[in-house]
Amino acid sequence: MSSNQERVFVTGASGNIGSEIVKSLITKQIHTTIYVRDEQKAKELFKNDLNSGYLSIIVGTYATLDVFTKAIQGHTRLFLLYAGNFKPTAMSEVKEKFARAAFEQGVHQIVDLSSASVSN
Repeated sequence: MSSNQERVFVTGASGNIGSEIVKSLITKQIHTTIYVRDEQKAKELFKNDLNSGYLSIIVGTYATLDVFTKAIQGHTRLFLLYAGNFKPTAMSEVKEKFARAAFEQGVHQIVDLSSASVSN
């Protein structure tokens, strides 16, 4: 698949790992959608990429699948980054729900990255 056909969705995009993934994808001219809680933070973090034509911002949380399920449609890959001060079982449950929703919407590949222990 060429980069023009790729549409990559990145959760946790405003964190250290997520932001580097996003910048790398945009540099490679891959259409990238980021899923963030704080739109202003994302706009500041990616201010040099906002007008590139390769970046879309979706505001949502991990509390519900509604926004995510609609936004993930048409994407080919998902970088599933989720870090929080939650029990590991809660993290697994959230990741499983989001991964299932992504596959149901036609995503071909999910890259599951866990950064919870990295930040410690």
